[in-house]
Amino acid sequence: MERSGMSTRGTPLTYGIGMLGLTFPGQAFGLYLWYFYTDFLGLAAALLALARAVYSVWDAFNDPFFAYWSDRTKSRLGRRRPWLMAGLPLYMLMLVVVFSPPEAVRESGLLFYYFLVGILLFETAAAMTWTNYSALFPELFRSPDARARASAVKQAFQVVGLLLAVVLVPLLKDQLGFTGMAVVCAAVGVLLVSFTIASTREDPQAQAPEPLGLVEAFRITLSNRPFWVFAAAGSLISLVLGLLQAGIPFYVKYALGLPDSQASLLLGPVFILSLPLVAVWARVALWRGIKPAWILAITLFASASLLFALPLNLYGAIAIGCLLAVGYSGVSVLGEIVLAEIIDRDADATQRRREAIYYSVYGFITRISGVLLGLCFALLGPLFGYYSGANPGTQAGEAFRFFMGVIPFVALTLAALVARQFPWEVKGATDLRRT
Repeated sequence: MERSGMSTRGTPLTYGIGMLGLTFPGQAFGLYLWYFYTDFLGLAAALLALARAVYSVWDAFNDPFFAYWSDRTKSRLGRRRPWLMAGLPLYMLMLVVVFSPPEAVRESGLLFYYFLVGILLFETAAAMTWTNYSALFPELFRSPDARARASAVKQAFQVVGLLLAVVLVPLLKDQLGFTGMAVVCAAVGVLLVSFTIASTREDPQAQAPEPLGLVEAFRITLSNRPFWVFAAAGSLISLVLGLLQAGIPFYVKYALGLPDSQASLLLGPVFILSLPLVAVWARVALWRGIKPAWILAITLFASASLLFALPLNLYGAIAIGCLLAVGYSGVSVLGEIVLAEIIDRDADATQRRREAIYYSVYGFITRISGVLLGLCFALLGPLFGYYSGANPGTQAGEAFRFFMGVIPFVALTLAALVARQFPWEVKGATDLRRT
């Protein structure tokens, strides 16, 4: 399958706006879910870790099947847009439900089961939405230059979403409560992602070849060694992103001794700095090569994360966060390009574009990070005496410096070593085409 330039069926701007619409509510979920159920509602950290493990297993198994049927979909709207139209409303509805447990549930001892069912339904809708949104990227943008620009724009919108979330979500929570916060975030998500859906036109030729059977589709995908290397490194990076996202309110409260609502003071400068850096990393990748730039970004990310283990005040933490932004922005931009290249090489071999399968299997593999995240959280009890907001122990500050600094450094160091095993030495834009 030939690679052409940027498709007229979508632009980086219209596609990237969808990332903003998914990131803003998704960040509200990631930023406050654990805090809401442990520190606010008093659910034991061990129970939350158990629910998170079940969530991760369910997430791993349902994603590939949604993706398989998405790749096989034939409709006048394309393969991805029908699934986006179905998944988006349910996704945003479940965000509100998760943050709105009835008083009767809280008092009856059923909070754990409400939490578990709620996040499983939330994840099901999220799988339909995120997988199909991501699968549009390799189809809409075919050339290396177009992908570098589109990935930079997409990640810039993601950073804007993260920035708005860390600034506005705590304010919404304080002014409207957790339910009101979720309602506003869900409304923003529906509006922005709907714009992307309406502005996108898929390539009808992608539906033309007869799809592969279920077993054959997954056999080919799972036998792809470069994909496994990418996914292994991605799992470790995903773990770190989850640790940082879930740990920020706790870190601000216990390690810095500040109200959790001031998390925006720590993360705001980080995301502001990331905005220009995503464009820089796109140019570095085309100049120096995708693989070296990817490894460099992971290494910088690891080095900066370790500094969170030091005793810091707010200004020191902000400075470390700015260093973290350098590696984070590179990891965000470059991973998208690496996976798109893997998908293109598969399309050459099979004569079928199977973006959703690859994104979902990648998601399946990286879901192990959710289990590891739960285990990391549960370890804080035996190691430091932190069990919940009602029983934080006397070493809660040390616990969350370890959670935010030491664990991410170890995981990212392993990710850099794995990334070095990636077999394709891609030199630049002109050499990114298959040889």
